[in-house]
Amino acid sequence: VFNVFKNSRIFIAQCHDIIIAILALGLSFVLRYGEWEPFGILLDSIASTLATILICHAIVFYFAGLYRGIWRFSSTADLIQVMKASMLAVVVSLAISFLESRALNIPRSVFLIDGVLLVLGLGGGRFFYRLLKDRKLMQESNAFADQGKRINVLIVGCGSAGEQICREILYRGNHNFHVAGF
Repeated sequence: VFNVFKNSRIFIAQCHDIIIAILALGLSFVLRYGEWEPFGILLDSIASTLATILICHAIVFYFAGLYRGIWRFSSTADLIQVMKASMLAVVVSLAISFLESRALNIPRSVFLIDGVLLVLGLGGGRFFYRLLKDRKLMQESNAFADQGKRINVLIVGCGSAGEQICREILYRGNHNFHVAGF
């Protein structure tokens, strides 16, 4: 686990996910009760349970493989992985909080809302990062094209191999080529 801290990108991704988990859990209470006040009152009585839930989320996210991929290549398969990890984290945290204190102070609907917010937050963060990276690459590519130094390329093959070649040209930073078509 400590080898993870050697790679700063993984550490930043984990911090992002924990922050999203904290926000999702807090917001799920607010959405459940319809106001901020009950969450503040409950916070004192369920602080240890909330800590347990967040630790469960962090462990499940790690072992579910959310940190194996690179965010700039996020795909539909990654979103499905985020959905599975989020739902598993909610089920595990519900089970542990039930074993710990019978989950007396936490309505079951909070866990359901938390799961939905986790999927939105974790998946949204990954795809927002990808969107920013794609935009940056396109701006760099357009700036290079404005200098008139790129070679137009026609990719033969419209399937997954053609798409992979196009992505390779965009993501590898090889700005000598401009994909003119397929």
